[in-house]
Amino acid sequence: MDHFFGKVLGLPAELALKVSKVIDAREKMGEDAYAKSLSELGVSDSTRSRMESFFKASLEQLKSDCPCEGLDELVRLFDLLGASGFAEQAVFDPMIMRGLDYYTGTVFEIFDISPENRRALFGGGRYDNLLGLFGNFPMSGVGFGMGDVGLRNFIETHGLLPQLSAGVDVLVTLPKMEMLATAQQICRELRSMGLSVITPLEIGGFGAQLKLATKHGARFVVLLGEAELARGMLLVKDLARGEQREFPLTDGQSLANFCRPAQN
Repeated sequence: MDHFFGKVLGLPAELALKVSKVIDAREKMGEDAYAKSLSELGVSDSTRSRMESFFKASLEQLKSDCPCEGLDELVRLFDLLGASGFAEQAVFDPMIMRGLDYYTGTVFEIFDISPENRRALFGGGRYDNLLGLFGNFPMSGVGFGMGDVGLRNFIETHGLLPQLSAGVDVLVTLPKMEMLATAQQICRELRSMGLSVITPLEIGGFGAQLKLATKHGARFVVLLGEAELARGMLLVKDLARGEQREFPLTDGQSLANFCRPAQN
């Protein structure tokens, strides 16, 4: 966004930040107050018109019209969201901004789209310098803020108050980042059949990830081996019995049946 204001609209960095804060408050202040605030900052009608065109543009349009590092980062982010099964839930919205100075990258908001509870649940973004202000070394991060009342309204609206299970049934390994989409697909399929499934947050060897499975009390581990995947197969280890079996990658039902505690 700073790139757009600074380079495309010709706004200096300080003014671009002030304008972004006004845009962040647009919905709360109303259109008349929004237009007045932009005018007081010296934003011309022609500049505002270009801003409105920007707000209506798709990610692909902006990638072509305003190429920059920030847009490349957003494209990579949406590719990862798609690989994780969230392509339909994640929408690029140029109107989402943060009026706080410490954000340095992508910002986001999570909305409930139910007509009975149409509201923002939480929002946040990336900050590269904030943690360094309170410690002895710099560290980038992503954070968000939310309220417990909004969360409760959401889960009650959608009938999602959880029935807590005894623990984790299956851990799906992640030995290489190239296997992320496959790991997430297996997790979604097993979860849809009533199993509690986790996958590591970072890549690692099978030894370390087997220890992680034991730590979380998972009895079964899906080992994503290159040789097995090349044959369209999954290798599954029963940690309690020390046994291993192969299942076709396309036969999620048989895999789920094998991993059901009630049947073992």
